[in-house]
Amino acid sequence: MSVSDKCGIIDLAKTLHQHGCELISTGGTAKVLLEAGLPVTDISAVTGNPEAFGGRMKTISFQIESALLFDRERDAAEAAALRIYPIDMVVCNLYPFKQVLDKEADFDTLVENIDIGGPTMVRAAAKNFKYVSTITDPADYAAIIAELDQYAGATTYALRRQLMRKAFNHTADYDAMIAVAMDAQDGVLSYRLGFSQGWALRYGENAHQKATLYRQNDATQSLFDIEILHGKAFVVQQYARHTSCYRNGAPPTAVCLCSSQAQQSLRCVPTPDRPHRSTTLGMGKRPHIGIRLYRVVQWCGIAGYGAIFALRCSPRRAQICRGNCSTRL
Repeated sequence: MSVSDKCGIIDLAKTLHQHGCELISTGGTAKVLLEAGLPVTDISAVTGNPEAFGGRMKTISFQIESALLFDRERDAAEAAALRIYPIDMVVCNLYPFKQVLDKEADFDTLVENIDIGGPTMVRAAAKNFKYVSTITDPADYAAIIAELDQYAGATTYALRRQLMRKAFNHTADYDAMIAVAMDAQDGVLSYRLGFSQGWALRYGENAHQKATLYRQNDATQSLFDIEILHGKAFVVQQYARHTSCYRNGAPPTAVCLCSSQAQQSLRCVPTPDRPHRSTTLGMGKRPHIGIRLYRVVQWCGIAGYGAIFALRCSPRRAQICRGNCSTRL
């Protein structure tokens, strides 16, 4: 257990301890666990080496990586001969590089906050997910605790595989962020995007083509997160006219961004299917949902093929709107 974000770590550690698990930890994490009254094995007792070089060397060792990587069936005899004892779970979130970057820290501070041992452990554990659980997100602790209690201190293959995917995405995003930041320090412009959780659209540029909408990993708001209450699923279409192009994926994006600016407002974007290919954005805000809907419907008469509405309201009011949409539109 080696975490920079210690939120929830004590509850997880207590559950592991109750199920007879040995807790191996480092530095600040070990201190937190000891203060909570939990028995902790210091990492140096496993590696045979002290923490060194201002904390740069803690977990990287033949003993730790071997304990994570060896195949529990194929390599059991070799591990025993080498006195390698299995580590069946890694709980690790990486040095807070993004937080330090957001504070506009100097170059040396950025470098010191590049995690090396953490990603090494995470990737080793994730590679051996058949036997090892890899936990990188405190938001997953509750589900993992529930599974540990259900299966007497064990985790299922399905959960370990899910955690493996999350771990590799986590380290990939972390490395991409560092690469972009290091480029920026030397005045080189670069940009890397990570996307996940794709869902299929009705079709792509043309009816016979496929298209998928993905969520950007670090986005605070995304079109992916909306709930479609009424109407057809989105499509992606392109209309070229000189140097301009319009996609009807753009109006949903515009309406989503606009709706995020005000609470409980109704937004409408006519789809750009008319020959002029313009996108008109109408915004309405009224105390009563029915009045809002009526006003916006009036504004949307220019839409050749209907319009897109976005609401920020309670589920009860959304249900009312669903009924209105199905009858008025």
